[in-house]
Amino acid sequence: MRSRQMDLFAEGKAKPVDFKEALMSGQLAGMVKEAVKGETVSNPKTLFNILTPLMAQHKDIEKFYCVFLDTKNRVLDIEPVFSGSLSSCTVYPRELIKACLDKNAASLIVAHNHPSGDITPSSEDKKLTRLIFSACHVMGIVLHEHLICGAGEFLSMQADGTITEIKNSTRDFFR
Repeated sequence: MRSRQMDLFAEGKAKPVDFKEALMSGQLAGMVKEAVKGETVSNPKTLFNILTPLMAQHKDIEKFYCVFLDTKNRVLDIEPVFSGSLSSCTVYPRELIKACLDKNAASLIVAHNHPSGDITPSSEDKKLTRLIFSACHVMGIVLHEHLICGAGEFLSMQADGTITEIKNSTRDFFR
């Protein structure tokens, strides 16, 4: 690999392309999305590595992504579902459920970026995760993870116990 350049293949033609240009243009994002279809995402670090080139295109706005999974937790698709501003993004759980049903997803991973770089979940992030979890649960869809990405770091709401806490606190409600 040459410094600051790599060979990317587009339609069978080798063409040296600036790495940053490929990253920002979305060329790498498309390659990543295709490469992970059918793969199992086994941990938050792998998920972060997959999402980084996709989110790199949107460094100045919050972007909310969904990773749609089949019954064996293999990636069906990864899509940006909502866009926001520098400091917020409005997410509609109804539209997430609709997208899951359209893609025949059995489970879901959600992720969004914080352009500020601060990966600390806001109270709105936690409230949204609870709402998405509840909507998914009612529809028989499993919410595995909510990842927050920023400044080369990530926070996993599964690993930090937030998802488990939500499951435990809503258990009685759903019985």
